[in-house]
Formats: sequence, structure tokens, C-alpha cells
Amino acid sequence: MDDFYDSYQFNIIENSILLNHPLIHSIGHEIHYKGSLYFWDCKNYTESICLCQFTISGEGLLEINGKTYKQSPGSVFLLERPGPYKYYIPPGSEKWEVKFISFTISCMPFWNAITASFGRVFQIKENNEVLEYWDMIFEKTKDEDIDSIFTNSLLAYTFIMTLHRYLRQHGSTSNDSGSIE
Repeated sequence: MDDFYDSYQFNIIENSILLNHPLIHSIGHEIHYKGSLYFWDCKNYTESICLCQFTISGEGLLEINGKTYKQSPGSVFLLERPGPYKYYIPPGSEKWEVKFISFTISCMPFWNAITASFGRVFQIKENNEVLEYWDMIFEKTKDEDIDSIFTNSLLAYTFIMTLHRYLRQHGSTSNDSGSIE
């Protein structure tokens, strides 16, 4: 079976007025099957981004400084690229279905507030406002309905705040309570 990709990357024009605004860098829905070459070594990445990835079905693995975290349905991880992270579909997994959204590094003040409070790896409930908001952004992206950098920034900020509020209200069940420097 071939891997499935439905991903979009935003063409962000560097505008000195907006450099400090959080912006969506990319968004996607992917399914990687057994035998896939899906492997990210984040220390070898050249572009600086913040990544939020949800496991929808199947299983993947995340490594942070040599410690391994199993990614199963409901697992979420937050990381930066470049960074001391690797994530991949393990040999025993039939598939790994993920939804992801990445942001420009300008979101770090908000990002750090989340990772300092809740860690980098946690569980969320299946039906929740975070994934509903992700779905809305994804549909707007597919429909080419994000018409300006201002709309992009508003969606980025609202997504990050929706995630932070969800974790604060529902109490994250983190597998990693510490933040990685």
C-alpha cells in the first residue's frame, strides 16, 4: 500500500512588520504504511519551525534525547526543528496516520508556555476542540481560503491558544513533564 499525503505549505513572505507574529508554516494529513521510509531526524533539519503532530490511528515512535515515546491514537507531540528529536514509523507498525500543523519560530513565547506546563508528549481525547479547529484550518487551506498573512496569523494564534486552553481545562496526561532545552 502506498503512503497517503495531503499536505500544504504556506508561502510566507518575510515582512519585517509581521516577523514577530505566529504564522502557520504547513498543515497536513498523512498515512504511512508498514515498510515506509517515514523517518525524521530533526537535528538535521535546516528550517526553524515548531511542529504539533497528532496520532489518529496506528503507531509511531518519537525519540527525545534517546528516550522513546510510543505514539498511539490520541498521542500528541510538540517539538522544534532543528532539535534533538526523531520520529518514525517503527518496523512492527502496520500504519501511522497523523495530522500535523507547523508554525514559524515566532510562536516560541506561546509554544514555550505550553511545553513548560505540559511537556512535549501527551494524550488528548478523540473528539475535542483542538482537532476540530485543525480540521477547520485544513479545509480553509484546501479551499485556498486563507487570503492573507493576517488571516494566517490569526488562525495560528487561535490554534495555539485553543491547544493551551484545552490542556489547561482537561489536564494533560503527559508522558514527559519536563521541557527540553
